Amino acid sequence: MFTACGFLLLCLATLVGFMVGKKSSAASAFPNQSVSLEVVQPTSASEALLDEAFRELRDGHPKKALLAFEKIQETQPSLNGIDYLIGHAAQSSGESSIAEEAFQRSLTTNEMAEEARLALALNHLFQSATGASQGSQLSDPLTDAEGAFRRFSALHPMDSNVYLQWAEVLRSRGSYRSAAETLHKGVLRSDLSSSQSLISAKEALTRLQNNPSKKVPSLSGITSMSGELALASALESLQMKQQSEALLFLERAREFYTPIVFAELMKDNAFDPYRTDSKMRSVFSKDWLDQSSGIR
Repeated sequence: MFTACGFLLLCLATLVGFMVGKKSSAASAFPNQSVSLEVVQPTSASEALLDEAFRELRDGHPKKALLAFEKIQETQPSLNGIDYLIGHAAQSSGESSIAEEAFQRSLTTNEMAEEARLALALNHLFQSATGASQGSQLSDPLTDAEGAFRRFSALHPMDSNVYLQWAEVLRSRGSYRSAAETLHKGVLRSDLSSSQSLISAKEALTRLQNNPSKKVPSLSGITSMSGELALASALESLQMKQQSEALLFLERAREFYTPIVFAELMKDNAFDPYRTDSKMRSVFSKDWLDQSSGIR
């Protein structure tokens, strides 16, 4: 009886150990599974204001963008990252004190904290360069900024924009060789999908997929066409089975894009129905793309 009880206890201990070990392995496989992050989604009103603000930033009106971001903070103060966005717009507007306060709030709430830390370092560097800094500096603002750049790039290895900012600081100090090397790092780490010209062109192609053209675009204005308009005209021509015109529009479009971006645009699925067309097959070939990009 004692032997049987001992054996039963041994089996029970083995089973418990197995279950604990299995649970531990699952926990180690997903170490952050228990960490919850409350994400506040923008309301429809905030979404519209965000679009307006980013449009103003893109068009070079940071003060108008600042007003839009501040409206969002008034109506939806819990929206993630709103303090950083206010700081960014304020910094672009030359409102250093507003930017400083907003970035400090972003650090306090730990929302976009690394971005805010870098922005604060750059704000202090700008203030010291213009003589607008108040009080005595406990450390060199340039050293602080370079430290912030290194920290941010280490934490965000695929963010190419930080290298652009870093290089501009180096250029302002006359360190052109270091700036060029820094920009090269940015080129290597750049994400093609972040290109505004790529995204905008894809938007135009997608709109034509949703609403195909019902007329052939005119070649008369091709010399004054932008790259995006020429690309869209090429797709319109293909939709109307005008392959010769499509080729001319594509020749025009590739003048406006870098070889990598243009090659990516030619892979767009809007062109998929025309890749096997005998008159267009060569246009979508690697040889034509290499020729268009100057690759030999």
